[in-house]
Amino acid sequence: MQRVATMHPGVIPGTLYRHTNMIVKFVTYFILPYLLRRPTFSALLVVHTALRDDLVTGSYYEDGVPKRLGDKLTEKDKQSIYESVQRQVKVWSRLED
Repeated sequence: MQRVATMHPGVIPGTLYRHTNMIVKFVTYFILPYLLRRPTFSALLVVHTALRDDLVTGSYYEDGVPKRLGDKLTEKDKQSIYESVQRQVKVWSRLED
């Protein structure tokens, strides 16, 4: 059985802002690394969460803990999103073959 969940690894300084102005680059490369997570820590958090025995399918995780996103989406919307993701996963898996 496949288990599918989403998670936020945390904000990580990186090359996302490499094409921005000098002020944003300065903050990104010289200040934020002291305030944000390291990429290795976030990678370990993702792996730890993905390999949990108690992973709840369809959940959203932050810091390895399932979070309730509220009831902002109807069941129909949730099902539509799930089906869309499943279709995209099938496309990606065909690309790997």
